[in-house]
Parts: sequence; C-alpha cells; structure tokens
Amino acid sequence: MKQLTNETIDLSLTEYGGNGSIRLYYEPTRKIGIAEAVAPYVSMDEFMEAFKLSTGMIKEFGLTSFVFDKRSLRAFHQPSMEWYFVQWKPQIKKLGLKKHFKILPNEDWFRKCVEAGRQDIIEAYGSEFLDGFTIIYTNSIKQAANLAEQSR
Repeated sequence: MKQLTNETIDLSLTEYGGNGSIRLYYEPTRKIGIAEAVAPYVSMDEFMEAFKLSTGMIKEFGLTSFVFDKRSLRAFHQPSMEWYFVQWKPQIKKLGLKKHFKILPNEDWFRKCVEAGRQDIIEAYGSEFLDGFTIIYTNSIKQAANLAEQSR
C-alpha cells in the first residue's frame, strides 16, 4: 500500500523524484509512471523541471503509460499546458509512451479551462502532436493503473 496525497493505492510504487509541487513515481511491472501534483499551484519552472525529469524516468524504465494526477491543483496555468502538449508529449511519444491518463480536480471551472486551453493549442499548432496518443480521463490512480494493465 502506498499513501499518496489524494488516495491510498495497492501498487508497488517507487518514488523517482520531483520537487515541492510535483512528485514522480513509477511501477515497473505495469510500466506506468505517475506525476502527482501536491501543491495547489505549480510554477512554470517547477512544472517543466518535473516533466523533464519524468522523461528520464520514462526512458530508463520503458514506461508505456503515464498518469498525471492534478487533483490538488486549485489554479490552471495555460502556458504550462501548452508546453506540456507541444514540447513534452512529442518527446515521450518517441520513447514509446502511448497511453496518458489524467485526473482532474472535481471542479467544473477547471475542466472548462482544460477544454478551452486544449482547443486553443489545437487551433495554434494543429492536432498532429496528439496522433498516436490515447488520452483517458479517470477519477483515480487506481482506475488508471487498472486500465493500463488491461490494455497491455
């Protein structure tokens, strides 16, 4: 059992690192990585630092699924989302990561910001950077891990 910020899960997770805003974990058997937001706001610098670190984790352990747990967030930051889609996702796709699970805060305004932000990014850059990805919204890390296991 592993106690995370928003849930206790029955996975054998190893902490990989992170910073004061985002913690990174991996589970080598299921080939899943997790980025858990642990702060209500993540600066662009800490966001980029954590996700650049996660790229190394994905490569080192051959991870094929990734969960981004945003439930602790209380602020939406569009520049981070843009960097995440346009810069980070193409890099991890080249490493073989194809399934991306997202857990959003249970706030309508946050979900609407994500939808609007994603649409803005697609309008500005096209949608090709999403080709080859399966993006699934879940309610928990446990649910994401089970879906990742079923689709292996």
